[in-house]
Amino acid sequence: MPDMESLDVEIPSSHDNSETKKKELAAMKERIYEDTMHKLEVESQIFKDIVMGNFTDSYRNLTIKHLLAYHWLLKRIARLVKQATNTSDSRGILICDVPEKQRVIRADHNKWFVSEQEYPFRFYPPWCKGYGVFMTRDVVRKLYTASTDMRNFWIDDVYVTGILAWRAGIKVRNFRHKYSTITHRKFEPNDIHSMFVMTKFAKNRSHRAYWNAMVSAQENL
Repeated sequence: MPDMESLDVEIPSSHDNSETKKKELAAMKERIYEDTMHKLEVESQIFKDIVMGNFTDSYRNLTIKHLLAYHWLLKRIARLVKQATNTSDSRGILICDVPEKQRVIRADHNKWFVSEQEYPFRFYPPWCKGYGVFMTRDVVRKLYTASTDMRNFWIDDVYVTGILAWRAGIKVRNFRHKYSTITHRKFEPNDIHSMFVMTKFAKNRSHRAYWNAMVSAQENL
């Protein structure tokens, strides 16, 4: 068998193989990106229902997504719901389920741990639970404007409807009596009068049973 050194071939080093793999991976990512973008463009043209921003979609970037929605709303939607409440005042309205005075979580093992560098105060200002919020267009604009000179904070509900609302001088109105939170309990007749019902069930059939009870109660009104 001929000696390896006598063969007129180039044996790639492990470094060369590593660089080749990196280039192949980069090319594959580029193809996936282009294919995904094409599919998004097609869906957007058909359904007109996609709002896309240039950021990584992650839990810690929910604030960016939240404000992107406001930006799109202010640019694209000329008119919102005209009457948000039964009062004649249709400006400055921000109503929702407001938690009790909430202390900032400093335990670093907790999902919502916040360092003093991120937020130095002991308590959050009044803020809205995100599963159901009513606001007028002027409030959307004020919140978005306030965000342009306020440092970002990753808990989006606290930041947008709490910190920015405080900065913009907007009062958060608590309509907790119009909300129901259901965790492993049966349907109650008063639930039908809620604006929002937030449920937490481990199994789909529990959700369906609760929904059917709601529909049945509505039909019997």
